[in-house]
Amino acid sequence: MMATRLHGLAAAVDGVTVALDDDERLAKDTRRALRFGFGGKLCIHPRQIAAVHGASAPSAVELDWAQRVIAASAAAQGAAIRLDARMVDAPVVLLARQTLARARE
Repeated sequence: MMATRLHGLAAAVDGVTVALDDDERLAKDTRRALRFGFGGKLCIHPRQIAAVHGASAPSAVELDWAQRVIAASAAAQGAAIRLDARMVDAPVVLLARQTLARARE
């Protein structure tokens, strides 16, 4: 994943989960892939698409966090700030933007 980012390419795509009837395994694999920086997941059967989309979508808690990060960063005019007892700087703002983009997809 670092190589794609370093060269300005789209994020790498995770391989397939071969367990066709195990939506829980597929959801876990999809969430793990996102944590590791993959931009998506390959499916080998159409029935996997909904599970991958569901696991890729940010939760309500994640969306709330991302919106608060963006708002706080805008109010601070891009300076590093503290939000929820954590530092918010450029990489955290980027993660918040990516989270919001996943919600729009």
